[in-house]
Amino acid sequence: MLKTLIIGLACLLACGCQHMPQTNYWEDSKTGIQKAGDAASKAPKRVYQAIKKGVDNTQEAVEDAWILSNLKTQYTLDDYIKAANINIDVSDGNIDLFGHVESAIIHERAVLYARSIKGAKQITSHLVIIRAL
Repeated sequence: MLKTLIIGLACLLACGCQHMPQTNYWEDSKTGIQKAGDAASKAPKRVYQAIKKGVDNTQEAVEDAWILSNLKTQYTLDDYIKAANINIDVSDGNIDLFGHVESAIIHERAVLYARSIKGAKQITSHLVIIRAL
C-alpha cells in the first residue's frame, strides 16, 4: 500500500501536477460572500414591491366590491330597475352593464345610477332594450 502511494506521488511530481485544478478557494469564497451580500441588499426592495403590489390589488378589489354593492343596492331600491334583468361587472373601477331592459327610460336610469357611484371611472352599457308585447 505504501509502495503504491509513493509511486503515485512520484508520478504526480513527474507530471508537474498539470492535471491538478488550480483553485484559489479564498477568492471563490470572497466572490460568493459578495454575491450573497448583493442579493440580500436587494431583497428588502423586492419584498416591499411584492407587498405593495398585493396591497394595491387588494385595495382595487375592495373598491370594486364597494362600487358593485352600492350599484346593486340602488337598482334594488328602484321599482323600475329591480324588475329588469341587469348584470353588473366591475373591474378597476370600470362598470359594464349587461342584460335586457324594457325601455329607453330604464336604460337611462341604469346608466345614470352607475355614473353617480363614487369611484366609478367609466361606464359601458351593453344593455339591450326589448319592448314588451
